[in-house]
Amino acid sequence: MFHAPILHADINMQIPIVFITDNNYALPTGVAITSLIINKKPETIYKIHVIVTNDVTEENKEKLLTNGKENVSIDLIEIDISFLEKYRKPTHPVPPCGLLKFKIPGLFPQYDKMIYLDGDILVKDDLTEFFNIDISNFYLGAVSDFPALKWIHSNKRMYQKDYFNSGVLLLNTKLMINNNFEERAFQIKDENYDLKYFMDQDVFNLITEENVFYFHIKYNAMINIYKSFFSDIIAEFNLHYNTLYDSYDDLYHDTVIVHLPSIKPWIYKNVFYHNEWMQYFKQSPFKDLKLKLKSYNKR
Repeated sequence: MFHAPILHADINMQIPIVFITDNNYALPTGVAITSLIINKKPETIYKIHVIVTNDVTEENKEKLLTNGKENVSIDLIEIDISFLEKYRKPTHPVPPCGLLKFKIPGLFPQYDKMIYLDGDILVKDDLTEFFNIDISNFYLGAVSDFPALKWIHSNKRMYQKDYFNSGVLLLNTKLMINNNFEERAFQIKDENYDLKYFMDQDVFNLITEENVFYFHIKYNAMINIYKSFFSDIIAEFNLHYNTLYDSYDDLYHDTVIVHLPSIKPWIYKNVFYHNEWMQYFKQSPFKDLKLKLKSYNKR
């Protein structure tokens, strides 16, 4: 697996990061931001933008904003998502607000490049090195989605060589604006009703036409899924990512961004990385909320 060169960075460079949340995801998004801030280097400057849907309560908005500290600014951009209701599927786990990812370049034309993060992540390290990877010749950087390739055969389903997860993205927003990315993305979504998996992810994979730089797995590691469902095929996992891990625990030690899809640690108390997530929850602005934790039963 090839890696892009790291560009020399100005120590005072600002790193723009964007999240998207509705009211249901405000709590995990706040915890994700807490982990991001706790594990940054003191000199790193983060400019955090949170796109909030119009159902997010004033209380939750205030909590999200109180995550700010030295060398960290946070602002909220509220968007009425009534125009996305036609995409809602009651049986689908991903809400239509995920499609707001298509609007990121147009909402932030002041940046040439941005980091996008889902709310169900924990950031374990500083993101300067990640941000400085050169993607100037690509629409975006992402991590190949091993579970989607194994379960849904997403690359074969979409006639592509590979398939990436859209939960962690390094976006070349300048190139995306120049190529009318937002307009084209919504057009593809409207014209292809069968693109039902993961709400926005199929469209991202189609529209980029494989003009994607694939990062090391450490930047978007869904380790709870790997350990729960792929524990007996780590050799195949290593072959796919060109890695040499003896176990998924070894991967966890290397990981910069842990992605926690499907099996949520703020819902279930007996799942992988619940304790780690709780450590950040207890330091977040949401720490006074009483979580109604359930037991997870793997089927």
